[in-house]
Amino acid sequence: MCRPRRGGHAARSDPATAKQINRYADTVDGIIRNIRTSIFGLRKPRQASADLQAKVMEVIEEHAPQLGFTASSSFTGSQGPGPDEALAHDILAVTREALSNCARHARHARATAISLAQHDELIILDITDNGRGLGAPARSSGLASMRRRAENNGGTLTLSVPQAEAPA
Repeated sequence: MCRPRRGGHAARSDPATAKQINRYADTVDGIIRNIRTSIFGLRKPRQASADLQAKVMEVIEEHAPQLGFTASSSFTGSQGPGPDEALAHDILAVTREALSNCARHARHARATAISLAQHDELIILDITDNGRGLGAPARSSGLASMRRRAENNGGTLTLSVPQAEAPA
C-alpha cells in the first residue's frame, strides 16, 4: 500500500514540525490498528453447520477398521447455524474417544449408533453400542476427558448401561 507523504509543506519548511506531524500520524495509525483489531474481536465466531456432519462422518469412517464395522449416524434438529468452532472441535473429540473406547472395551459390540441433535441452543450427542457395557475400568482418562469437554461447554456427560433382560 502506498503511504502518502506526511508533513507536506511543513516538512519542507521546518524539520521539527515535520517530525512532530509524523509522530502524530504514527499515533493515529496505531489507534486505527487497535480499532480494527477490536472490531474483528467483536465479530461472532465462524459457525460450523453441515461441515460438522461431514466431519462426524469422517470420524466414523476413520474408526470403521478398528471397530470392524461402520457406525450408523443420524443428524436432526434446527437448520440454523451449528455450534461454534470450539464446541464443534469438542464434539468431534468426544466422538473419536467414544468410538475408540467402543473398539477397545465394548467386546462383542456389533453395532454403534451416533446421533447428533440440535434444538435451538441445546446440542445432544448420543453414542450407543451393543457391547458388554462399561464394567469396572482400570483407568478412566478417556471418560474424564469427555466429561471435562462437556462441562467446559456447559453440558454433562451421562453414561448408562442397559439393564439385562430378566429370563422369561
